[in-house]
Parts: sequence; C-alpha cells; structure tokens
Amino acid sequence: MNKTEFVDQIAKRADLSKKQAEAAYDAVVATIVDALKEGEKIQLVGFGNFEIKEKPSREVFNPLTKQKQQLPASKVPNFKFGKSFKSMFWWNTGTCSLFFLFISTWRQKRQWLIHCFFLCDLCEM
Repeated sequence: MNKTEFVDQIAKRADLSKKQAEAAYDAVVATIVDALKEGEKIQLVGFGNFEIKEKPSREVFNPLTKQKQQLPASKVPNFKFGKSFKSMFWWNTGTCSLFFLFISTWRQKRQWLIHCFFLCDLCEM
C-alpha cells in the first residue's frame, strides 16, 4: 500500500474527504518528525514506540581499499511495535498456536491452563 492508497483508506474509515484525510496524514507525520527531532520518544499504546537511538562510533572494513575506517557516532530513528499489535498477527496462525501451547506447557507445567484459554480465544478455534 502506498501513500495515496493509505490516504484513501483513512478517508473511507473516518468519513472524510481525500483532502482532509491527506491533511490529517501530513499532520501526523509532521508531528512525529518534529517530536523525534527534539529528542522526544513517542509512545502510541497498542501500536508502538518511535524514538531516536544513538549508534556509537565504530571501526569498519572497506573491502575495496582493504583499510579500516572509523565511522562517526550517529543518531537514527527507530520504531518498535507494541506487544498487542504484534499479537494480532502471531496468534492467528492456527496450528502454530497449538504447537506453542504444547511447548509452553512442557516448559511451564503450572501455567498450561492459562495458555490454553488464552490461545483458544485468540485463534478463534
């Protein structure tokens, strides 16, 4: 899905015009970028976290010149999905969930009943 298709979906779901949906999209992206530029961490509960991570300087090998070079420290944007967002995709795999049930009961025998109820609700079995 590209930006245009994404904006169309926003317009349909929120009952907005395409111009309003695009303005909302642009506002969200600009807000995230501005907050990251200021060094803030953005936590969207149920979705994920945006933050800036600092990479230390490191030594790398250039295969063309066969010399070691020093890369300076840098800052990179990072996004980490939240647990509840990830679980929407991981648990809906059917047989995989049952396999996980048996492995986890083997490792933690006391909690097998909790896993059973948890997985059956999410797998819709």
